[in-house]
Amino acid sequence: MAKKIVKIEYDPYTNHIQFSISTDSGESWHGVADTSELLKYQNQECVFSNCVEDIVSYINQYQNSSVDGLYIQFIGTDEDFAILNETIARENKGSAKRGIIQSERIGYYRSAHDAIAIIRNAYGKIAYEFDDYLPGNDRYNDDTDCAEIGRLISDFSDTISKDIPICVIGTYSVGKSAFINAIIGAEILPSKVDPCTAKNVRVENSSSVSLSLEYKDEFITFVIEDGSVSLANGASANAEEFRGALFNRLFFQNKDANEILHDMLVVFNEREDTFPEVINVGWNIVIRLPFVNSILKQDDCKIVFYDTPGSNNSDIDQKAHRKSLEQMLEKQTNALPIFVMDRNQVIANDNIEVKRLLDENRKGFSNPNCLIVFSKAENLPNATFNQPIPPALLNWHGKATFLYVCAVGAIGDKKKSTYWLDPEYQDGYKDWKLKYNSDHRSLPRYNIIPCGRIMNAELRARVGESLYATGIPSVEDEINYYVRRYADYKKCVNGCESLQNALSLAKKQLATQRQQLAETKSKQIKEQKAKRQELISAIDAVKIKQVSVQDVIPKYKMVLDQYCLTVLPEIIRIWPSAQKSGDATNYVKQHMQAHCMEGLFKNAYEGEDGIQREIVRILSENAIAYKSELLKIVQGKESCLSDEANRELVSIFQSIVTPSFIEVGIKGDNLFRFLQEIINQIPILKDLIDQKFLERKYLESLASSICSQLKHQTGGLFKKDKLGLFEEHCIQQPVQAYFAQLKKWQKTHVEKIKATLDKENYILSQYDARIVSLKQQIEQLNERLSNLADVDELLTCVLNAKEIC
Repeated sequence: MAKKIVKIEYDPYTNHIQFSISTDSGESWHGVADTSELLKYQNQECVFSNCVEDIVSYINQYQNSSVDGLYIQFIGTDEDFAILNETIARENKGSAKRGIIQSERIGYYRSAHDAIAIIRNAYGKIAYEFDDYLPGNDRYNDDTDCAEIGRLISDFSDTISKDIPICVIGTYSVGKSAFINAIIGAEILPSKVDPCTAKNVRVENSSSVSLSLEYKDEFITFVIEDGSVSLANGASANAEEFRGALFNRLFFQNKDANEILHDMLVVFNEREDTFPEVINVGWNIVIRLPFVNSILKQDDCKIVFYDTPGSNNSDIDQKAHRKSLEQMLEKQTNALPIFVMDRNQVIANDNIEVKRLLDENRKGFSNPNCLIVFSKAENLPNATFNQPIPPALLNWHGKATFLYVCAVGAIGDKKKSTYWLDPEYQDGYKDWKLKYNSDHRSLPRYNIIPCGRIMNAELRARVGESLYATGIPSVEDEINYYVRRYADYKKCVNGCESLQNALSLAKKQLATQRQQLAETKSKQIKEQKAKRQELISAIDAVKIKQVSVQDVIPKYKMVLDQYCLTVLPEIIRIWPSAQKSGDATNYVKQHMQAHCMEGLFKNAYEGEDGIQREIVRILSENAIAYKSELLKIVQGKESCLSDEANRELVSIFQSIVTPSFIEVGIKGDNLFRFLQEIINQIPILKDLIDQKFLERKYLESLASSICSQLKHQTGGLFKKDKLGLFEEHCIQQPVQAYFAQLKKWQKTHVEKIKATLDKENYILSQYDARIVSLKQQIEQLNERLSNLADVDELLTCVLNAKEIC
């Protein structure tokens, strides 16, 4: 037959319980019914050990309907599994008519001891990687983002410190200070009927007596001995000022250290009109003194108490008190709250408000429950003890713990003295002793402690009957139970969260830096592009000065004129031979072409002072001037260029020499064509050829036409001057040809310059340093996080449940 299974999972780190039920031996599962009593524990913040009896009892009553019994499968810690088995054993023993409940552990949560060791190791690795982010180092001081990461890492030390804060909270005059005095075993904290505690007081167990406070934002510690008070940390002006004010208000002679400490706290609670200096005293005061006859376990931890102002004190600045209380609660990481209240005022509005305040700040508490202490229980009639506690409070977070105490009885029993500082305490102690002696009243018998926990026999033997009867040792025992079972779980949660938050913030910082790098690079590229374009535009705007043909022509006019004087004599000389040739016209054309080429063009163009050399000289000078202008532009932008770019550009300019021009000649065929056209335009008059006069005129006309073609021409519709054949062929055409070579030379070097300017990071930007810095930060942070990848993964699962293999 298939067996029913109830699966219970309890996560001690979140204090959540989950239930699943199977009626077919685990083949299928479903949740609890909507009417099930288990729902009040399902996914609620509650302490398993406080409600396990109810849970097992309910399962036995409503789920265990077969004679074969049922299984409870459990996922949780070793300690909680042991408590479950103890509870099941009691339940089986008490319900013989039902089937046996059997337990099986199918998964586990690491104990706080094991988990915190792993988390501490993770902290060591994280702190090592981010050492320069931690307080006191450069990055912490200089970089807000790094400081936040460093703060989260350093906060880990606070979350897992040995301090176990016990926050005593309640309305004013309910007996909070008297309760702590009972733990201490001395009348230290002022306790009166009227509201008096105006500060948050931290109480520490110590071998000596001292008091620390903030005065004018300076931390001051007073060492207190019988009959004297001295400063522990130097004699600053503020410390001496406050010490003087105290000495004017108090007398220390013939008083023991505890009495002096009490008197000082009384003064700190005075109003400004009687003690003006109190206005400059901070909200938090630390006192240290030996605890008398306390059974609190302080071996592996440091249990400290916080005495807080009454949350509904109308006689003083309630807003300031409330803020102080909230700030104190917000700073806790693994505190145990002790809610002190009057048994007759359980459902009072003020208590409901305190309960709400505790719920709002539950993140700082080590478990979702708290100890509820009914103070001044010595005054309660017997009937009151039997009155039911309201369900809303009784089932607060599963199950609450209720403890009855007589604080003044414990103070009197611990101090072993008939001398009292507070007459009300003295009267209260007398009343208690009468009731204890006559009625044998013992308050612990009325306590409501989940699962029926009782004090360890060995520990109980250490506590005298009268002290035990006050209920204070029972409170101390519950604190010990809390410290032993739960304090470290919240340390693990908060410590793990602190480290994960630090890593998460580092990842966020890395993502932000990468985004900033991308945005900065975009700005850099835009700026570099604009600067490059500005530089290229300036380079392109530099033009090589051309050779002015009109400036060269006058230098060679005499050469042309001298040649023109030889044209007519040369035609006359060759004319007889031309007539004999059979084709006089062609003879004259060819001869005069050669004569012009040799006598004028070549002579003027190729000579030592020829036009060719003059053009090259002028263009070379223009090239040098161009290079100089170009260099001036580039040098003017040196501050915008990287060192490497400047070095490369210097090398380019050093390689730029005056262009080596390739010789260009005069095109004779063009000259022949023009001469042919000239001679063809002059008809040969054969009829008059033998007439000397006409012949002379013809030859003169031919020579004149040749010379006029060689010189400037005026023609066209607008009668504009145009170059003759000499200027066109000897000057204009070579200038154009050489200038074309110069433009090619220019293009080659400009392209080299532009190619250099195109190289990455050769043009500087105002964002360069930022980009280098971001790249370094990204590289370093990415490496740190990569080195911690296994740590990050471990922290995400260290507090999760594991299957039992």
